[in-house]
Amino acid sequence: MQDEFASLPAIVPKGPIAIFGLGGGTTARLMLDLWPSLQLDGWEIDGILIDKAREYLGLSYLEKHTVAGGILNVHIGDALSQSVNVSEGYAGIVIDLFSEGKVLPQLQEVNTWLELTDRLMPKGCLMVNCGGINEVSVVTDGVPRPETSSIDGH
Repeated sequence: MQDEFASLPAIVPKGPIAIFGLGGGTTARLMLDLWPSLQLDGWEIDGILIDKAREYLGLSYLEKHTVAGGILNVHIGDALSQSVNVSEGYAGIVIDLFSEGKVLPQLQEVNTWLELTDRLMPKGCLMVNCGGINEVSVVTDGVPRPETSSIDGH
C-alpha cells in the first residue's frame, strides 16, 4: 500500500502532505525518495513506535532537510483531533489508521470524513488504506490469514 501512497504528490496541488498513521515511516521514506522537496507532517499516536522507528528504522534521518528542502515533521498524537491542521490546508492526506487490525470506528462516521475534507486545500485529495485484518482468521504455517467461508456459511 505504501507504494500507492507514494503516488499522491503527483495528483495533488503543490503543498504540504499529511500522513495520518505514520507508523515506522515507510510511506514518508518512499515519498521523500521520489519527491525530495516535499513538506510532510506525519502523525502517529504511539510514541514508543516513533522512538523505535527513529532508533531502528532511520526515521530520524527523514526529520532532517533533504538537499531539495523536503522534510518530515513528526507529531505524536491523535491525527483525528480538531487541532491537526495547516493554515492553507493540506494538498493531500494519507489516512492509514487502524487499531488491532481494524479500521478505526471514527472512520465509519460521516462527520469524520467531512472534517478531514475541510483540512484540504482546494483540489486537495485524501488517499485511504481501507484494508485491515479480518476479525476471524486462521494461522497457517505461522501466518494469519482471513478465514474463508462459502456463501451459506459452511
